[in-house]
Formats: sequence, structure tokens, C-alpha cells
Amino acid sequence: MLAKIVACLDVKEGVVVKGTQFRNHEEMGDAALLAKRYSDEGADELVIYDITASSKGAVVDKSWVKEIKALIDIPLCVAGGIRSLEDAEALFEHGADKISINSPALANPHLINELVAAFGSDKIVVGIDSYYDKALDDYFVYTLTGDEATTEKTAWRTLDWVAEVESRGAGEIVLNMMNQDGVRDGYDLEQLKAVKAVCQRAKLIASGGAGKMEHFRDAYLVAGVDGTLGASAFHKQLVNITALKEYLVAAGIEVLPIQSLKERERRKLSIEASQKLIRAVNWEKVEHLLPVIVQDYNSAEVLMLGYMDAEALEMSITQGRVTFFSRTKERLWTKGESSGNYLQIVDYALDCDQDTLLILAKPKGPTCHLGEISCFESSSKNVPWVFFSRLEALLASRKGGDPAESYTASLYAKGTKRIAQKVGEEGVEVALAATVHDADEVISEMADLLYHATVLLQDQELSWGDVLAKLEERNR
Repeated sequence: MLAKIVACLDVKEGVVVKGTQFRNHEEMGDAALLAKRYSDEGADELVIYDITASSKGAVVDKSWVKEIKALIDIPLCVAGGIRSLEDAEALFEHGADKISINSPALANPHLINELVAAFGSDKIVVGIDSYYDKALDDYFVYTLTGDEATTEKTAWRTLDWVAEVESRGAGEIVLNMMNQDGVRDGYDLEQLKAVKAVCQRAKLIASGGAGKMEHFRDAYLVAGVDGTLGASAFHKQLVNITALKEYLVAAGIEVLPIQSLKERERRKLSIEASQKLIRAVNWEKVEHLLPVIVQDYNSAEVLMLGYMDAEALEMSITQGRVTFFSRTKERLWTKGESSGNYLQIVDYALDCDQDTLLILAKPKGPTCHLGEISCFESSSKNVPWVFFSRLEALLASRKGGDPAESYTASLYAKGTKRIAQKVGEEGVEVALAATVHDADEVISEMADLLYHATVLLQDQELSWGDVLAKLEERNR
């Protein structure tokens, strides 16, 4: 798994602050400027905590969520006083990619289950404020820590609460180690190792104590965490995220690559394209759910029909993967988010009435939930060009196979010279059949020729798509 670097902004009354052990907060700067800086430096995610929202009985201010999201090219996680599905939905609608809950989960653990069921575990993070009690030689969970006046120790041992959170389906846990917070003397590696041992499925993010690059390194190599969160080390420019990633790679830790300027420009253009497309749709006519036909780019096979609202359409175009609005789940649903069978977008077009979208995509695996290539399998498999496209894929899959079990695999094993020889032989057979006007023989020999020509193309790392592209070029 790739190591994730999370930049954190603690916001108090609209200002980014950072304290020591959750106390004595000092101002760190403008949220928008810091968010843009961390995105440009290569952070993999930005999390913004409204640290006093829960203690005040309020919900994180949504007004700046969309503003921050527009400035960054990385996922945005938002936290602060989220107590209901409605609170979460409002934040997602304003641009949040993920949400994090802490004190509200302690007050109502079932909230975790509700959020996971509604939005998916990958979008739900649970923050845990853990404090080491020397007298009891154990770690305990604290709540409402954004304000000294409301901070309270709970009855939960940290490890027990971690197990409870995971059992309820949270996809990620951020362990805020209060004793180390803001000290910049390193993460509590022993606590992290103990918590990691409990996390069988949820990803663990270390938070509290990082001040040097080696602190991040040790969290991965010693404690085995999935990600690290930094705040004051980044705010005070003690650690540069770009340099940190280079340091981690040198230490043998895989990280997500930093987006190049070219990639950022591509994303910017995709956002502009999505907005232009959204404006062109006749949303009133389709009652705000746009029918979308997905077609295989290579075979032209119709794969499925789905529906997109404006948010799903924007996400599909900007991320390059088909995302629908699920009427069953009543939320955005990326095709393949569970199975891995994504639909990678190649091209798209609105119809002449601006009420239906056609997407040309390259499918990764079967599209239908029944395991079929197409949701219209009973009909589409009989289309001649679809059959030929599937045959090409089948022959490609035989490369590296057992020659004793497959004639095609044996051809690949014999090498290019033998495959080319077979193509030549079959070409001659087609010509001979044609000279005597034997239609059945022409069909039979042409089938052999196309089969061997397909094998030859695959042997040369080519496809019929390359051949058709050349024909199209000549036809211009």
C-alpha cells in the first residue's frame, strides 16, 4: 500500500490554529493559502477540523468548504460537529470528499453505522483523541477536546474504542495522540503498533508528534501505519511535503507521486469541460437525472444504462471514471467501487436534444453485476463486431499460457517467425479459394487468416484498433 501524507488544518472561529497537547492555540495563517500550498507541495489529502464545533453544539461551517475545494487538487476531508446524515450530506454537497466524526460518534456510536450505510466506508473517517494515563498505565479516549472547558475523559479504553469503531464499518481511523500533539518529538510508536494490531480492516492514520522527516518514516517502518498526518511541522515549514516524499522513497517507502504541472493543467481543463457539459444538459426535461448510455470504446458494445445528477456528471468527467447517482442507494456511486470493475472514460457526447449522454469507455472487467461483460448480454453477444472484439481479447489472454492446453498459446510459444509463416500460408489459401470461386472455402480460409493475423498483431503488441486507426487516417 502507498503511504499517504495528510495535511491538517485545525480551524477555530474561522482561523487556522495549532496548540500543544490540545491547549494554548496560536494562529498559523490563512486557511485558503495553506490549503493551496499543501496541495501544490504534494499532500495526498487535506483534512480540515472545526475543532470547537462539537463542544459548541454546532456543525462545521460549510461556507468555506466549496471555496477550499476549488483551490486544491487533492481529496478534502471535513470534520466538526457532524451528528446526522443530513449534516454529512450537506458537506458532501458543498464539495467534501470524506467526512470525519469524533465526539458525535462517542455520543452515538450507531452514527458510524448510519453514515457507512449511506455513503460507503471509504468516505467515513473516525477521529480518536487518545491520552496516556500514567497512573493507570493505559490509553483512554477523550471527548469534546476542542475546548479546555468541555474536554472530558470517557470510559473507553483506546484499544476497545478502536475495535468498536472498526466493527461498525469505518474505513479509516485517525489516532490523535494527545500526549504528543504539537510537541514535535515523534509519534507514539508503541501506541500506534498496539492500535494497528487491532485494525484488521480500517486504515490507520497517525496524528500528533511529527516534527522531523524521520518521525514520519518511523511511523511507517516501525508501526506499519497506512498514513501520517502533519500540522505544525508543515505550518512552521519544518518539513516540506515534496522533500518528505523524496525522503520516504529513499527510505524504501512507496508514496503517491506528486502531480506534475501537466497533470494539474489536465485536471483544470477537465473541470472546465465538466462545467460546460453540465450547463448544456436540459436538466429540467430529465427531472435532474440524466440518462447515460455507456458503450465499449473498442467494440461499440452497449455496456449499461445509468443516471447522473450534476454532481455525478462533474465527478465522472474530472476523475475519468463513470460515476452515477444510485437511485437505490440514494448517493453517488462509482461503477466498480466495490468490484474494481471501473469504466474508464475515453469520450462522451450529449444527444441532439441535450437529454441523454453517451459515454465511450474502456471497461476493466465485467460491467454487469451478474458477471457478464454487458448488462444487455443476451442480445449484445450476438452482434458480429462484438464477438470479434471479444475473440481478440480471448486470444490476447492466451499469451503466456500452457502450450499443451491451447493451440493459440503454442503459437505464441513458437515465436514470431512461426506465426508470420502461418499468416502467409493462410493468405495464400484465401487467394487460391477465391480463384476457383469457392465461397464456402473463401469464408473458411478467411476465418483462419483473421485468426492468425490477430495472433500476429498481439505478438507484436498491436491490436485491430491500431489497424483501423490507420485505415481511418488514410480515409481523411
